[in-house]
Amino acid sequence: MKFFNLVAASVVAGLVLTASAFAAPISIVGIDADWTGVTPLTGITVDNSGDPVTMRWGSGNDGPSGYDFDMSDTPIGPPLTNPILLGSFTHHNNPITGTTLLQASLDVVLTLTGGLTISRTFDFTHDETPNRPALENCKYPSSGSRCDDLVTVSNTNVGEALTIGGVGYILNIIGFSEDNGVSTSASFQTIERGSNVASLYASIDVAPVPLPAAGWMLIAGMGGLVAMRRRKSTR
Repeated sequence: MKFFNLVAASVVAGLVLTASAFAAPISIVGIDADWTGVTPLTGITVDNSGDPVTMRWGSGNDGPSGYDFDMSDTPIGPPLTNPILLGSFTHHNNPITGTTLLQASLDVVLTLTGGLTISRTFDFTHDETPNRPALENCKYPSSGSRCDDLVTVSNTNVGEALTIGGVGYILNIIGFSEDNGVSTSASFQTIERGSNVASLYASIDVAPVPLPAAGWMLIAGMGGLVAMRRRKSTR
């Protein structure tokens, strides 16, 4: 049993040792982002030509509703540490009629020292609530005069790992923050008739490394030997 534990621990330890930090000082020297995958396909105006990149939808006396994503200034680092401030997200939450956003994606590409890139597509889900007074059974209790909306971001799409020194790294979204990264959340509740701003944070993490087939076979074999020894000892 001790031998089995030792072998299993050795295999796992070999994987853990690969989860080292960047071997050399690395900075983010550029951030690029584009709104894509917009639903519905019509009635949403997307502008990815500048910074911020924007979306607008609906119409009303206060103007359309929409998203802005303003990318952080670079360089960031060295050292490059988590969490990473990708940029500033704004939801212009106005009373509107007509088309309402349901979901969209933000394609983010980070350019690192030496021209390396790491990218990920983050999914945004938009919950546009009826413009009722805040005391009339709002889905999300509001501090404003009307019911709040809710924006949620997630790592739905699988990113492509960047390999440095034999170690794979992946870009993950952490979430929104309204206190400079002290606390983060996957959801951002936004007040009606206002431009609601939150910072968007991410992290560069070691990509999950699947245990090689030989490793699983070795562990399974050791487990079988242990089971045989137990059966013999009970006879």
